Amino acid sequence: MNSMKNDIYSTYCTTHHKLVICEKPSVAKQFSHALNVSGSKDGYIENDEYIITWAVGHLITLAE
Repeated sequence: MNSMKNDIYSTYCTTHHKLVICEKPSVAKQFSHALNVSGSKDGYIENDEYIITWAVGHLITLAE
């Protein structure tokens, strides 16, 4: 396993982020302010600790 850590072509990840999925961009922006995350990208906001992204539309719909 140690040799895999040094292989730049492997899929082994040496960094860990917490993923936050929000329903819409405005909620993601509120989370980013609360968590001090400011690295805005196309479709997500990130820093060393968090990746905050959002969906377009409702994530959960009530069943009738």
